[in-house]
Amino acid sequence: MHTVLGSLLGDMYKAHRKWIADEFVEMTSESEWFTDASQWEKNGGEATTYSGYGGMDKLAAVIIESLAPVPMED
Repeated sequence: MHTVLGSLLGDMYKAHRKWIADEFVEMTSESEWFTDASQWEKNGGEATTYSGYGGMDKLAAVIIESLAPVPMED
């Protein structure tokens, strides 16, 4: 999650969003990785198919890809 949330910081800065919990929730609200707890279940969740350090990097990439583009504020 540190990798995923860290990847949002630049986009949030460009979109003039504050680095507060509510803004991170807004940024991640469209991703099933943040809205569907079954993704993380020990038995049968997709996250369990990624193991080891390489798996963590791949999972982070999949989650980052699932995040919606950041809308720019006026």
